[in-house]
Amino acid sequence: MPRSASKVRSGNSRAGIFAVLRRHLGQRTVLGVALPVLSAHRDAMRNGEEFRGLSEKEIEIAFRDLNSKFGRSDYHSTYLHRGLARFLEASGGLYKIRSGLLSDISAGEIDSLR
Repeated sequence: MPRSASKVRSGNSRAGIFAVLRRHLGQRTVLGVALPVLSAHRDAMRNGEEFRGLSEKEIEIAFRDLNSKFGRSDYHSTYLHRGLARFLEASGGLYKIRSGLLSDISAGEIDSLR
């Protein structure tokens, strides 16, 4: 098993989310899904709220906004499905980062991921 994958499965949340995103640094479509979800999670933390997740439409809008600044990729729902396989979880039509990857992480640490 690759070292980074073992960190993700071990429950080490800091290493987990960093390792997952580091493996996808060159894949702007994966990051285009992850960054809006992480930003919304951080905002909820700062407001003292539990993050419920983002809808696919919210992710799509944020993805397109990021890509208008940093790339030229159209949004496709397959990007969301790839995220589900790697770092997202779905509940009630909303998507968020897997809880095990973000437990005990602060809003400031999420900022450092950006």
